[in-house]
Amino acid sequence: MKLTSEEMDICRQYSKRDKEGRVHCFECPLAFDSAFPICKKTVSKKEYLEEYSDRK
Repeated sequence: MKLTSEEMDICRQYSKRDKEGRVHCFECPLAFDSAFPICKKTVSKKEYLEEYSDRK
């Protein structure tokens, strides 16, 4: 899905690597599932509306 500029800033912040080289996407407020790399950025609008819109 296309992200707003505010959402892109959030994504950049959480996808930045820390001192150990890890990203923190699982902690991101845009993530739908902490166990899998599924977030607003990685799904299509159709997938979001069908599967994830009720989770937010």
